[in-house]
Amino acid sequence: MVVCSLPQTEMLQLAIAHLPTDSSSGTVLMLEPERDVLRIVLTQWVEPSTVIYPTQSLQWRQALKLFVHDQYKLCADAYARISLAVTTLFWGLGAVIQLLVLQWAQEQLAVPLDKAAYLQGCTGLGVIVGAWLAGRWVPLSHALRVLVFGLLLGGMMPMLSVIDTLPMAVVTMLVVGLLSGFFVVPMNALLQHRGVQLLTAGRSIAVQNFNENVSILVQTGFYALLIYAEYSLPIVTGK
Repeated sequence: MVVCSLPQTEMLQLAIAHLPTDSSSGTVLMLEPERDVLRIVLTQWVEPSTVIYPTQSLQWRQALKLFVHDQYKLCADAYARISLAVTTLFWGLGAVIQLLVLQWAQEQLAVPLDKAAYLQGCTGLGVIVGAWLAGRWVPLSHALRVLVFGLLLGGMMPMLSVIDTLPMAVVTMLVVGLLSGFFVVPMNALLQHRGVQLLTAGRSIAVQNFNENVSILVQTGFYALLIYAEYSLPIVTGK
């Protein structure tokens, strides 16, 4: 490529010249390095684990065989299977909702795209509060009891097609976020707990991340097909 042959300073100037710094997307891009630095700083207070695992082979056939074995082992355990299935579906659905909220805000509430993103922020705020409450009120031994909140969360999705005022939308997004955080944190904790016992922390996270990303690709892909087929918002939300 032509860009690869440019000196580093010229590449930087080219990037700055084309970076949309006057837009919200440009602002987000400019904040990414600061966020990475903040992550590095915060991890300095995380105590290192004293557990030493054997070195795994990087040969792709052996790594793939081990991954399939880990996937099977997690699915064979009742608690790990439930929590893995729940978190996999949750993050796939969450990715679709992030896109759906933008469409919903524009079509149902007549809110411009740049303002619709604030509704996503309301959801994020609710998730923070829900996660905090789950950490205080839900012990690991009672993690499966939060499954009912998943049913409540799913039942709220058709409500999007009947809400037509911004205040109600804000309240709805806060409640959706609250239920999401309260629901997914115990499920994730249960999965990590069983993953450490059955495999290792890293290998269980690898299986979890693989399943969740596949779920995101499949569900957002299906949502894209619905949009491409020009299905209306009430049909997409299941009204």
